[in-house]
Amino acid sequence: MHVVESATHVGRRIIHKASELTWENRVLVVRLTNGTRELVRVEEEPYVSAGACHVSFTELHPGQVGTIRFSSAKGTALGSAAARCHHACAVELRVGEERLIIAEKNPYGQRMHKNSRFLFKFVDDDEEGVGLAHFLRHMPQEFMGAAGTSSVAEGKDFMATAIASSQYEVDMVLLADEIGTIEGWDGLRQLAFAELCREHQRDCLVHVLFIMDSLAAISSLPNTTLVDRAYVLDLLLLTFVIGGLLGFAEDALRRNLEEWRQKRAPPVASSLEAPQYAVYSQLDPEALDLEGHVEAALLLLRAGIFQSVALVHGVACSFRERGLWADEAPGWSSGSSSAWSSPASMSQSSSEASSDDRPMSKGSTQDLLLTEHLSKRKHHDEASATTSAASSSSREDSESDDGPGGLTKLLSCVCCCTGDASEPKGGGRDNEEDLISVVHQCIQASADHVLRRSVLYQFVTTHVWTGRQGEVLLVYSKILPVAQRVLPGRGGRGGSSRVHCRSYSMDALANLDGGTVVGPEELLESFGPHAPKSRVMSTNSKSGEFFFMSADSRFCVKTISEHESVLMQKMFTAIEHHVRRWPHSLIVRFAGLFHIDVPRTGLSQFFVVMRSVFDSDREIHETYDLKGSMHNRRKKEGEGIGKDEDWVNAKQLLQLPEGNRRELLAMHELDAELLRRFEVMDYSLLVGVHRVSESEGAQVRQQQQQQQQKQ
Repeated sequence: MHVVESATHVGRRIIHKASELTWENRVLVVRLTNGTRELVRVEEEPYVSAGACHVSFTELHPGQVGTIRFSSAKGTALGSAAARCHHACAVELRVGEERLIIAEKNPYGQRMHKNSRFLFKFVDDDEEGVGLAHFLRHMPQEFMGAAGTSSVAEGKDFMATAIASSQYEVDMVLLADEIGTIEGWDGLRQLAFAELCREHQRDCLVHVLFIMDSLAAISSLPNTTLVDRAYVLDLLLLTFVIGGLLGFAEDALRRNLEEWRQKRAPPVASSLEAPQYAVYSQLDPEALDLEGHVEAALLLLRAGIFQSVALVHGVACSFRERGLWADEAPGWSSGSSSAWSSPASMSQSSSEASSDDRPMSKGSTQDLLLTEHLSKRKHHDEASATTSAASSSSREDSESDDGPGGLTKLLSCVCCCTGDASEPKGGGRDNEEDLISVVHQCIQASADHVLRRSVLYQFVTTHVWTGRQGEVLLVYSKILPVAQRVLPGRGGRGGSSRVHCRSYSMDALANLDGGTVVGPEELLESFGPHAPKSRVMSTNSKSGEFFFMSADSRFCVKTISEHESVLMQKMFTAIEHHVRRWPHSLIVRFAGLFHIDVPRTGLSQFFVVMRSVFDSDREIHETYDLKGSMHNRRKKEGEGIGKDEDWVNAKQLLQLPEGNRRELLAMHELDAELLRRFEVMDYSLLVGVHRVSESEGAQVRQQQQQQQQKQ
């Protein structure tokens, strides 16, 4: 019966996914920023061949942002099938004396982001037969949809640029001059320019930081929940735009500002107060027009970005004329020491330099136990218990794109990370060394970016904005929950390959637990240029994915699938808030989610970095994975990790003071509730046991006596 129910459940999921991708209602949103000094007007009613088209404006004044929404008509599947398109529409805009046509087609029954056609073009008034219907019928087979896809159209006096910020969103700017310089830079160039402004143009620094963080947040929004989008956008707007840090005249943003205020769902006490995530997490998206709120917030943020970009462009031109700024991207490279020049990271050099000689804190027995927990390999171990350490692990009851149990491996790995070095499945030693090298360099570049950004915000709140505004800005800099940083460089052995590295949410994760657990300094100690090479461990994953440990056993690096990375991005904001609210949470401490892309080799891989739970001065001799169930919960012959039946049969107990006992149970329940919200289940408690030797016991008793005497 259970087999039939499971098969039915899987079948429904497959049908729903196919329907969602091919037949259900889809929308493409084009956000248009008027960066000219002219009025942009909708020339005539949009031409609609299939679906629907809604333009949010009839006129768009300079600096304003509006939307063009192409959508399939709900409930008219037969009509869309007859037209062979979900939506096929064209819009004509008048910019000064020029005509700009924007058109989009989404073929019926095909995946939108793989087959959508999007085109915009300036046309002459005297060009015969170029009406909207003619333009739409003769559209070339233009591809649009993958995030990062960009296009440019030039007219006589104006130009239009567009970039797909996600599969279903396009950010488009109309310009009289090419002023979108900084918006097209990667994270390292933006950061380097911000540091230059700190030295030569302090009043521009806040604008550069605003652009840098806003673009990083916007690029991460597609993989977050609607509630989290509202929170992140309002956090940026209330800190920079509404808070007055950018110094915009209200007229410059009036239209978009009024729309945002009208559609604001969550109440905020003051513009000088960071929005509270706890308020947003209680919102009901269905009862409120939260989607309208998010769209209005995005338009206002884009309008603010444009105003700042226009200001920064003039400063960049001035820097070029003075020889202070060149167009070459800084980038990171294999073996480069330039990344460690920031004041915040220089203090780490002494500890990193000696890391090669740092003794290993774990024994081989512990390595074997924890490797088995992560990879389900069989190892033998005999132990008995006198002291225990506990943490949490969790698994998702679903199949990833890489086969069943993908997320199970990830969230099990989260809890305890160390292991024996072994050859990775499906790859040779050269591939292993290349991957480790690139991963190390990506982590180094990301940690360095966090440190340098932190230094800039400290400078602004000390020398530019002090008082209450400075306090709010400093708090914001540590809690921005989602941000995708693009950090290109050269990696691999000898720096021979061009590498694109992306880091996700690292700024906020670094500041959890006071920044002492997964902060950038800790990462640089374990993965910095002077740290020993990580140890590789194989897994039983069908995809051939594997994980490895930092040489000091403090961090675990696990390759994951794109499906798993999307789930993690959805969870990050809630996890960060949860850990800040409950510092003693047993949830693993993530240091960051990353993606590396090496075009020359075809390598494209997501990976996550986590702090090892069993990173302590005590060797772990015995491990138990406890679910609270006795059904099939006994370890098999030859396995080292015990389960619930083994725990009970061994008469093991967690003997804790009453206060600690209550706190542990309450925290376990709160952690489980967090995972339940994201449909992650099979929550288990991982218990590591250290056998206290006679000499250790005497030392502990002596320390306890000394503490009692002091009291």
